[in-house]
Amino acid sequence: MLPKERRISKGLFDQIQKNGRNFRTPLFSLRIMTNPGQPSAFAFVISAKKADKAVTRNLIKRRGRAIIAKNLAKIKEGYLCAIFFNQDVSTLSFIELEKKILDGLNEAHLLQ
Repeated sequence: MLPKERRISKGLFDQIQKNGRNFRTPLFSLRIMTNPGQPSAFAFVISAKKADKAVTRNLIKRRGRAIIAKNLAKIKEGYLCAIFFNQDVSTLSFIELEKKILDGLNEAHLLQ
């Protein structure tokens, strides 16, 4: 589980939507905004159109949070990052999803 200071609040989420840079991968989109002097924070979004059951959406978000928590030491500080899943990734294994997310963060230059 991500600590509270590593989660994006609703107020900041709107700012990320308006001012953030966008990076796309086949599985998800990253919306990134700088937040100097603060720890990096994350949010995960999956539409009900992509995964129709709440159980599936919650599973995907839990896996995403666990991957970020596991790899916090590798992630640069001072960024706000919202991850929007483009499709139902519940069929991927945890290791495959971790590789895809870390590849996306690396592409966005967020890994040290």
